Amino acid sequence: MPKKILVVDDEKELCESIRFALDSEGYEVCAVLNGMEAMNKLDDFSPDLIVLDLMMPVMNGLKVCKNVRENPLYEKLPILMLTCVDNKEAQLKGYELGVDEYMIKPFGVWELIARVKILLDPRRADDIKIK
Repeated sequence: MPKKILVVDDEKELCESIRFALDSEGYEVCAVLNGMEAMNKLDDFSPDLIVLDLMMPVMNGLKVCKNVRENPLYEKLPILMLTCVDNKEAQLKGYELGVDEYMIKPFGVWELIARVKILLDPRRADDIKIK
């Protein structure tokens, strides 16, 4: 059974690009365009990992992260924050709220795939191919 990844970003084209890249690696991907949709999808989709934008309408990524961590069912769910906000304050706030990994946009798709693989199974680090 493939691992499930919930992608949350208000840029529809970026969501589709991430979905395509992760689909090609064998993951099942659900993409939503804001934090509220992400919170509503959690129970239905039961993801193994969340790829989460920081700056979004309706509910930002930090609020989503806080809500996820407060839910006992998802408190250990890996969260990869993928954002264009490149400052230490935002990174530290994310880590304080429970973000596992922080990536800055623009990003390389192979780096995203590598980080996803490691978050889902740290033992797979040896399987990551350098391209």
